[in-house]
Amino acid sequence: MAYDGQNVLVSVVIPAKSEGENLIDTVVAVRENSGGIAPEIIVVDDASEDGAPQRLAARFAEDDLVQIIEGPNEGIARARNAGAAVARGEVLVFLDGHCFVPPGWLEPLVAPFADPKVGMTGPGFRSIRDPRARACGITWADASLGNVWLPPETQGPVPFHIGACQAVRAELFAAEGGFDSGMTRWGSEDVELCLRLWLMGYDVH
Repeated sequence: MAYDGQNVLVSVVIPAKSEGENLIDTVVAVRENSGGIAPEIIVVDDASEDGAPQRLAARFAEDDLVQIIEGPNEGIARARNAGAAVARGEVLVFLDGHCFVPPGWLEPLVAPFADPKVGMTGPGFRSIRDPRARACGITWADASLGNVWLPPETQGPVPFHIGACQAVRAELFAAEGGFDSGMTRWGSEDVELCLRLWLMGYDVH
């Protein structure tokens, strides 16, 4: 398969629980800034109480690439799995509903999958409030398993990548059973998936 941005279908799965206008801004950014890939966008409304998914549905009512589904209201891992279950893409991108993606963001995430050893990719991050705050990937500081950001110049394999934006081969994600559905609260489901991919012989980039 050619991962050149033109011959691969990408599904962007966005779990949302009362994300407010951030959710709409995130979907607009994905829709406008994905270049030639034009991914399908699946928003999983995980029992939001702010009406944002309904406003989003009204705004994109005529857009076949945007759909909103009801989530299980059992935590982010299960919400992401619910979105993946209806996704058609060969690459799944799990994106938080309060992230801004800049122009050209998607092709660099997809391209590394041309190497069959790569199981997951992720971008560098910066704070919207402070554009100087940049980091890429995480590791553990010590036996306490506290997360430590890696420096922004990091490229290639990293120990872990956070779930705010993770791209993974859909076939591999399904074979591994997705995110651990037993992790019903926030945190660690992203690192746990990275660990499983490494144990299966895949790199996280």
